[in-house]
Amino acid sequence: MDDKIIYNALCKKFDLPIFMQDWWMDQVCGAENWLPILAVDGAGEVEAAQVCFIYRKFGLKVIIPAPLTPFSGIWFRPVHQTFKNHAENQRILDLTAQMASKMPPVIFIIQQFHFSFDNWLTFKWSGFRQTTRYTYFLNDLSDLKKVQSNFKGRTRTAVKKAETSISVHSDENPELIFEMVSSELATKGVRFPLGKNTFLSLDQALKAHQSRKIYFAEDYNGKKLAAVYVVWDKSTTYLLLTAVNREVQNSNALSYLIWKSLEEASERGHSFDFEGSSLQHIEPFFRSFGGERRAYFRISKAKNRFWDVLFFLTGKGL
Repeated sequence: MDDKIIYNALCKKFDLPIFMQDWWMDQVCGAENWLPILAVDGAGEVEAAQVCFIYRKFGLKVIIPAPLTPFSGIWFRPVHQTFKNHAENQRILDLTAQMASKMPPVIFIIQQFHFSFDNWLTFKWSGFRQTTRYTYFLNDLSDLKKVQSNFKGRTRTAVKKAETSISVHSDENPELIFEMVSSELATKGVRFPLGKNTFLSLDQALKAHQSRKIYFAEDYNGKKLAAVYVVWDKSTTYLLLTAVNREVQNSNALSYLIWKSLEEASERGHSFDFEGSSLQHIEPFFRSFGGERRAYFRISKAKNRFWDVLFFLTGKGL
């Protein structure tokens, strides 16, 4: 049976993270531009999986992180028995060795994993390199007063000030947040990772799955100050996009929007992942919300030394 058919059935049967769902990958990559990598047991049952975006340019193929997609695996089938430590470690090594061996023959591979995956040894043994990145994660939102008490003082003050000067509302207007984020990225010489039509199609899919919300902050004159776009799966809400109206320079608006996002994530019984940036000017802002720092792996492998050096020199590698 085709691996994609097997994987589609897997997505229907289990609660895979939103960024690994087949419909998510169809939207951000195009249905023909991604594939699952599956590890199976002796009976042919899928025990682990990841997804790969295959990017083609000038007749060459590379595997890179999918647009707007923070991680692509690794998902392990839930087990209903307790293994001894050595046996569980061996099980993980065997499954990841399968996936490493099934990577398509491309000139360069970059994969980014969820922080729950903490053993990349078989990828190392298969010639991959690794760098560590970080996100900030609020695991327990059941007591919001406790959550806010762990904010940095400046962030807590920003939220309190915003309560009396800023209004927050959700809006079924994905075009507006697309334009706001695109405009902010343009000031840094960066393009939005998806084309407008593709993003709007993704938004429709998220809306159909009841897995997203758009928040806007306005002053009392109706001026848009900031916006956030959050998505979620069964257990976690993710801060996917943020935008600030730099013409207004209201430093409290984004903090307040994130706080409102945390409130609603709490109502859903979720954790909250900031999908933290490693950029020096952004990381302190996410850190100020008091989340736990979680490390995640980004691995890469080139077909040969030539492609390794080329990707390093162009800044496309790790």
